[in-house]
Amino acid sequence: MIRKTYILFIISIFLIVSCVKENETGEIDSQDEVSENIILSANEEVLQHTIMNYPSALPENQAYIIMYEFHIEGNFTNSGNREIIAFYSRMEIPDPSLDFVYCFIFDSFNENIKNVYQLNWGTIEHEKFDAVKAGLTEVFGRPILWKNKIIGYAGDFNKNGKEELYLYNISGIAASLKVFEFNGIEFIDILSLNPGPKIVTINSIDPEKKNISIKTELYLDDIEIINIYTWNAVNQIYEIQ
Repeated sequence: MIRKTYILFIISIFLIVSCVKENETGEIDSQDEVSENIILSANEEVLQHTIMNYPSALPENQAYIIMYEFHIEGNFTNSGNREIIAFYSRMEIPDPSLDFVYCFIFDSFNENIKNVYQLNWGTIEHEKFDAVKAGLTEVFGRPILWKNKIIGYAGDFNKNGKEELYLYNISGIAASLKVFEFNGIEFIDILSLNPGPKIVTINSIDPEKKNISIKTELYLDDIEIINIYTWNAVNQIYEIQ
């Protein structure tokens, strides 16, 4: 069954390539009310189709049934052009999940997609764990919503001119945090917590010092560790103090 988000996406992507004037922040809310009597040009339909079906069109994903879920917009690569990050799910997975994330960079005329980058992230829906309970707050930026729950934040917390994505990811063995930022070539995890079975929560945040205190519970070993990660402006990553 085609989801309501499919319709919302078609309406919102129209705003990307239409001549409607964007707001001062350059953000477009996919839930903004617009006229239902929209006639799309052939090029706009191509862009919609490309974004909504991009993961499914890749050879390595031919065995999956992939559905577009939602998107956000912002300055993620500092390209100066329209930038969209879209989230997708695999429909054959029984539990609700997000499995694919791609960033689409438009050209200066908003007529073509110039570059596409993948973010190596995914999560499942869980009643016990979410980004808010894990300690993520609006200090990191604006909320990223999925199924009316906050799964992360997007904003320039480290003040280097590009927005990071602070995404909480839940799997069968861990509840952790990844922080994605574009390094000029690709999106990387600039926090890089150690993998393995664990529960990660944010203990405290110091925006002035750009510090994040993180508590890690290694539940197999029954060990709790607290580390402070500080933004290193030279190496452009978070490092343990």
